Amino acid sequence: GAPTTAKMWYLAPHEITTTFDITEPEAASTARFVTYIILLSMLIPISLYVSVEVVKTFLMFVISSDDKMSFDGIPAQARSAGLCEELGQVSYIFSDKTGTLTQNLMVFKKCSIAGIEYGRGYCEVERAIARRSGKGDLPDDPDPPEGVDQDFRFVDERLMDGRWRDLPTAHAIQEFFLNLALNHTAQVEYHPTNPTMPIFQAESPDEGAFVSAARNLGWFFCKRTMKDIVVKVSDDGIVGEGRDKVFTVLYANAFDNTRKRTSVVVRCFDERILLLVKGADTSVMPFCEACHHFAETQSQVDKFSRQGLRTLVFAGRYLSQDEYLSWAELVRSAALLSEKREEELSKLASAIEEAHTTLGRQSALIDASTPYTPILTIHGATALEDKLQEDVGECIENLSRANIKLWVLTGDKVETAVNIGYATALLREEMEPLVRLCREDLMELEVGWEARAGPLEIALDKALQRCKQGDVEGLAEVAEHAQLGSGRKLDEDAIQVFEMVEQVASKLAIRIKNQTSQSSDDSLHNPGNRDAGAGSSIQALSAERRRSTEGGEKTTRIGSSHEEWDGVSAEPIRVAGEASAKYMREMIRAKLAPIE
Repeated sequence: GAPTTAKMWYLAPHEITTTFDITEPEAASTARFVTYIILLSMLIPISLYVSVEVVKTFLMFVISSDDKMSFDGIPAQARSAGLCEELGQVSYIFSDKTGTLTQNLMVFKKCSIAGIEYGRGYCEVERAIARRSGKGDLPDDPDPPEGVDQDFRFVDERLMDGRWRDLPTAHAIQEFFLNLALNHTAQVEYHPTNPTMPIFQAESPDEGAFVSAARNLGWFFCKRTMKDIVVKVSDDGIVGEGRDKVFTVLYANAFDNTRKRTSVVVRCFDERILLLVKGADTSVMPFCEACHHFAETQSQVDKFSRQGLRTLVFAGRYLSQDEYLSWAELVRSAALLSEKREEELSKLASAIEEAHTTLGRQSALIDASTPYTPILTIHGATALEDKLQEDVGECIENLSRANIKLWVLTGDKVETAVNIGYATALLREEMEPLVRLCREDLMELEVGWEARAGPLEIALDKALQRCKQGDVEGLAEVAEHAQLGSGRKLDEDAIQVFEMVEQVASKLAIRIKNQTSQSSDDSLHNPGNRDAGAGSSIQALSAERRRSTEGGEKTTRIGSSHEEWDGVSAEPIRVAGEASAKYMREMIRAKLAPIE
């Protein structure tokens, strides 16, 4: 008969659940089976681990034996059993350019001296772009003359074998060669089996290429002691030979991210003190005096960049004894500081390189209120070629076919980065139009922005108009009394927006200030007195600056601090304010969103 709960007391029939109901055996069995399957799905049989490892091992052999993954007969080596599945998870690659897309082997390719371009031949980037655009192979570079080092590929008969001494620009060429041979921290050793062959140990490949180029052009850096540098100067251009000239290194200013340049102060064999500077064109050219080849040099630097070459600008000036001694005393005092020593040394390096008329200020590259005198003489510009890695274009193409996105970080000029991108197939023609965000695009006004503007944006626009007019008092008043909607004053975040006006105006004003200084401060700069000390000492420059501004209009810097801008006219502030007004209208919405 039917089972009764009294006879099945040991099964606890009074505790009925969905999976255990003795009165409904069919439903209970089904629920039990489904529960069993779910619990079993959480378990992995040991045999499956073995099967997966066997498959991974087989794929390792497939990768190692794949001819398409070999290079010059060298097969790929899979060092991990999980390599295949790990590669399949890669979607993005973030890479540096130098040493990754390129070999980090610098070759002295071209240079510009006194506005004249030197150097023949094409670089790898130009050849790669020509091949990818269907123009075919470019002509081979001419062979370098006999007698130069094997790895020296620069070719131009005008500078070789001492022929440059007969050129009208011989003095400028000599200063350029001197800068190459002295402005570095390299050490020189000699090959154990060939005592005449030097081995240059430099902090960067750039400096190694510079001293090697100077040697092959007749200015051989052959010895360095604790204080002196010995240079063999060859009159007839014979490599490795010539008369020894001794230069005493008085001080060297190392590279930092603020100044973006290096410099060295040396005492020449004729007892004159010479400051030599090298760095990016944006950190050297603003501090050079206007000359007949200034614009031509800048144009050639831009041309070298478009060819994918790394560019540096060389400049210098002679210092008077008093100017150097005053500066050296400040350097010795700063070197003994226990706090902010690097910051103070950087300020002093900027003071001597940029000819500040007021000491203790930051570089004019980051603080446009720093008064300076553009007094450096342009010695020239160099263009180095960084060799591309072999088959780097094919590698990037294969990565693109695998739907892997590649991001490359570089500190080169925009023109250099774009051309190297095309040469390595990182950028392709079908990617055009290439979207670039630049300051000029952001400064374009958006039509009808006032209709969508909020109270804070309207208030900021009033402040920008005061900035454009040079009305500092009005700017401060707008910032202090601006209202938001129902009479609510600006909060701290909103005030930071107004402070951005000052920052943008200061950065944009530096070039305008440079032009203003050249036109209005002629009393500070007399080119004929450069050999006598380039405007006397730093203290004399500062005193002369103060005398030139006595009785003149006092112009205050934009911002709540109302500090004096040491006599610089209001024109840079007005023009910079006008530019910042355009610039800020595009930037402001990202800042206003969290405030409103």
